[in-house]
Amino acid sequence: MSKISDTDCQQDDLPELPPKGRGSGLPQRLTRSLLEAYLSDPSRKSELVVPLFDEVASRYDRFTRVFSFGRDRGWKEWIVERLVRLVPPGGVVLDLACGTADLALGLALRRHDVTVVALDASPRMLATARRRARAAGVANVVLLRGDAAALPFGPRTFHAVSGGYALRNAPSWKEALGSIAQILRPGGRLLTLDFYLPTSRIWARSFLAYLRVAGGLVGWLWHREPLVYGYIAHSLVRFTSAAQFAAELARQGLVVEERAMHLGGAIALHRARKS
Repeated sequence: MSKISDTDCQQDDLPELPPKGRGSGLPQRLTRSLLEAYLSDPSRKSELVVPLFDEVASRYDRFTRVFSFGRDRGWKEWIVERLVRLVPPGGVVLDLACGTADLALGLALRRHDVTVVALDASPRMLATARRRARAAGVANVVLLRGDAAALPFGPRTFHAVSGGYALRNAPSWKEALGSIAQILRPGGRLLTLDFYLPTSRIWARSFLAYLRVAGGLVGWLWHREPLVYGYIAHSLVRFTSAAQFAAELARQGLVVEERAMHLGGAIALHRARKS
């Protein structure tokens, strides 16, 4: 496994992302039209997502706790507990879009025999994850920079893959699932946590409105940029429902063994096994 090198971003029709305070790559003003321009093109999505997550890295954990009404820890524990139980001795696990490494550290601290590869495209997220790993004294977490669009691993490498709020931010979540299916060993597990579009149209509209308003307020208070968290609502519109996600898992040869729904289908956890 080798570290992914930085790739040059192609800039043509869409506006460039010049540096903004603290060295992030966000533009001086992040507009809805800019968000939509990048989100509408899977090949360009990471050009916005990576600097956006660099911007919020310092307060990302606090944000997930606030916006989940304190339930984020429990949802992630749902994944960690199953990984602890299901990964075989000496197993290798990939934590995709690891962020600040909540899942990776949760597993590594409880299964010292397991190697956890924590992958993320954001340098600042990885820097935070590295500090947390050192503070926890873990030696079985490998931090790599990369994203779901180009996983640098061979077929049948991992006994399990985890992803907390990961696939919604991938350039193409369906292609990412296909890549995951390839790198999983037969019988390997995929465990995910993410936002989804509720099937109730009324609740979907209400939930998206909440994300826009509350996300915009917190984004302004913490970063002076409303759309760094308002982005979630924009990305969710282009994502899928939990039921459609499960159907795609099956299409990729990943048998759904367990699913937990929360907040009226706006949050879901899936556990699937490669057939």
